[in-house]
Amino acid sequence: MRFLVYALLLSAFTALASAANGQGVPADAAIALQRGDYDAARNAMRAAGADPFDRRALDAIILQRQGAHAEAATAFRALLSERPDARHLRRALVASLRALDQHNSALFHADRLIQTAPDADARRRDRASRSAILSDRPYGASAGVSIIPSTNINRATETTSFTFNGIPLDVNETEVSGFGARGFVAAFRRFQLGESELRFDAVMGVTVFDDDRFNRADLRVSASHLKPLEAGFLRSRVFADRHLFRLSEDNNTVLGFGLQRRWLTSPRQYWDLHVTARATRYDDENQSRLDNQTLEIGTAMGRRLTDRSTLSAGVTLIGNRTNDARFSHQGARVSLGLAHSFRNGIRIDAGGFAERLWYEDEFAPFGMPRNDFGRGVSIGVQNNRLTILGAAPRVGCSASRRSSNIVFYDNRDVLECNLSLTHRF
Repeated sequence: MRFLVYALLLSAFTALASAANGQGVPADAAIALQRGDYDAARNAMRAAGADPFDRRALDAIILQRQGAHAEAATAFRALLSERPDARHLRRALVASLRALDQHNSALFHADRLIQTAPDADARRRDRASRSAILSDRPYGASAGVSIIPSTNINRATETTSFTFNGIPLDVNETEVSGFGARGFVAAFRRFQLGESELRFDAVMGVTVFDDDRFNRADLRVSASHLKPLEAGFLRSRVFADRHLFRLSEDNNTVLGFGLQRRWLTSPRQYWDLHVTARATRYDDENQSRLDNQTLEIGTAMGRRLTDRSTLSAGVTLIGNRTNDARFSHQGARVSLGLAHSFRNGIRIDAGGFAERLWYEDEFAPFGMPRNDFGRGVSIGVQNNRLTILGAAPRVGCSASRRSSNIVFYDNRDVLECNLSLTHRF
């Protein structure tokens, strides 16, 4: 690992030297840095008329060479906040984060380097760096808790009664508001297969509400394979979910498969094609009418508007086959997202969606198929540099409304927040 750090440092200083004021930095500055004579290196930079940014970059590299990786990482982040496209400094930041065992942060910046690589050779070098980070930490675990206030825990209609053929009728199940709390534990193990990565994940969670009828537990296990390609990647995934509810008639198992192909069409833009297929089976024979299979095919595009903001948009086509044909449907969903990272480490993710679902069979006794329309917005805020008792906090809220021509599924409004703390081991 030490060899890799030194190699990255030399690469960073070489790029720094060639960039300073468009002039070459004297060879004695590079030689002084290499032999550890840092005062001489600084003096050579001043004598060459290097601008303050390049001199601060040299100071950060010297901190790294001295083993002060925490201070060096802080300095590199400050420099990158001014010039996010300084790839040599981002590589140096990756080296310091790796030395500090901050593998997730190192992977974030390694992925950023891959996405913005100017050519295939640079992309190959950055992928090699990412593989080295993965080899440092082939396994990991996390645990977290969250508080979930919601206006509609059970996602039911707020309509309590309606009139049918002049007869007033009551709706049996209506929305229930309240508070929930969720706890989870997760673990992963990954293997490097040449340039490819094979990863296994398991997550177990329990959610309890003040109305205990809606308490539930869930378990997900998955395996994924990531294969880097010339300009993008191919990811495949299989997963199995087990859902257990306080009302055991709703217990079910979901098996699924996903495929994602990403093309990096430019350093600032990507295009995705994704396919997901899943099958749901209920334990209770009386609920077998709800057993179903779903296929989703979609495409998405993302573009960096600035060095700190990314805009994304997508379209997904939906097909569903349910044993009870009244619930079989086709549909389409469009989505829009905007992510922005601030210099102080705060990241904001905002998004919205609109979805239309057309159902097949007539819904008795209304004499027509169901037709639903959903729309919603969400926002999440987190600070990548803030921890509380060693855990990373995040706050997210969403608001959605679902309308239907069938009263039982109309006026399903949900306003929900999630305040979470996650600790990674």
